[in-house]
Amino acid sequence: MRQVPARRFKLKKPKAVDPLTGLPIQSVFKEELMRALVKAEQNQELVAIMILDINRFKRINDTMGPDMGDRLMVKIVERMGTCLPSFTLLARFNGDEFTILVKEITKEIQAVEIGEKLIQCFNHPFLLGNQEVYISSSLGISFYPSDGENYELLLQKASIALHWAKRDRDHYKLYEEEMIHELPSNMNLESELRRALDRDEFALFYQPLVDAHTGQLVALEALIRWQHPKKGLLLPASFIPVAEELGLIIPITEWVIQQACTQNRKWLDEGCTIVPISVNLSASHFHHTGLVEYINKVLQQTRLPSEYLELEITESISMNNSDFIFYTLHQLDSQGIKIAIDDFGMGYSSLRYLKHYPINSLKIDRSFIKDIANGDGTLANTVISLAHQFNLKVTAEGVENGEQLEYLKQQKCDRMQGFFFGKPEPPQTISEKFL
Repeated sequence: MRQVPARRFKLKKPKAVDPLTGLPIQSVFKEELMRALVKAEQNQELVAIMILDINRFKRINDTMGPDMGDRLMVKIVERMGTCLPSFTLLARFNGDEFTILVKEITKEIQAVEIGEKLIQCFNHPFLLGNQEVYISSSLGISFYPSDGENYELLLQKASIALHWAKRDRDHYKLYEEEMIHELPSNMNLESELRRALDRDEFALFYQPLVDAHTGQLVALEALIRWQHPKKGLLLPASFIPVAEELGLIIPITEWVIQQACTQNRKWLDEGCTIVPISVNLSASHFHHTGLVEYINKVLQQTRLPSEYLELEITESISMNNSDFIFYTLHQLDSQGIKIAIDDFGMGYSSLRYLKHYPINSLKIDRSFIKDIANGDGTLANTVISLAHQFNLKVTAEGVENGEQLEYLKQQKCDRMQGFFFGKPEPPQTISEKFL
């Protein structure tokens, strides 16, 4: 697929770009904004930040499939590039959102006119094969110096304006101070979540997976936590669904992969006997065209052997767009990266993918393990037996007592995970207890 060149105002040296669109990534955008703010202060100029969201793009992606979604995204970027003047910078923010930097202006109306033209470029349909696709966009705009004097504040204010534009079904909104006082609680979370990566507020905890018969550590699962500055330590259930909705799940998961590999390499350098670390992938991330390339880059940067990284995907991922899944899984498998099906048995199972996909293990959903305490281990038994027929290892999640342990051992379950063996802990505690 042809990449779109990042044509807006010229960057001084090669920078990191989004692999699909060829646009600068957000770290580059931040650097350019900081330079623009310094120059604007010297010249008494204004700077505008815009966040543009492609409305309902996830629905389009789900309906047409990720390949067509990628083709559409490239066409969107190509068209936006024709609507922006040379003194702007267009960057990819996340899945279906973009940031635009407008510098060298003296009046807000100059940025507004650019925003209006950008919105209008979606008035005509996009042609994919013989199909016309109509889409729309929403835009939030903030200004230096009236709305803030740094990247974080300006991005936050533009994000709030975008929220109101989407809520009121307006094409665009300029940030106004009244907006922040009328935000719903989940919008506050959205705004904070966007800044959490930049502020290094996320942390990884690790939960042990042990051999069912020897009790030895065989793997660790990386589990993200958010050290919220006001609310304390937040579990994934309280923010990952919001991250999915905002399209932030890909940069967050990339951070998890980077941190997990870096930590495992650190343990290896310290002389510890390391084990594979597993990372959960969302459906949107697994279908992202840059996934394999990103993982390869991280493994090269950290010098971590690929057999010490395991990826967990859900059954729903493996059942959709089978050709793409097959290709991606084989790419990962050929590099020695292990694949596990997480929460197996929750309604999407297919014997076909167990037979033909390069999968190494299944993880039994914890609800099946809870049934054991009620005298019903039928579903757990079925999964274990099925997995062993396909030469797959089986991990039981949510093991909390000795009764469950003994039952699963009798059924020849291979690995176990749960509070009975250890809760998720920070790296230092894991190294002290297990490595």
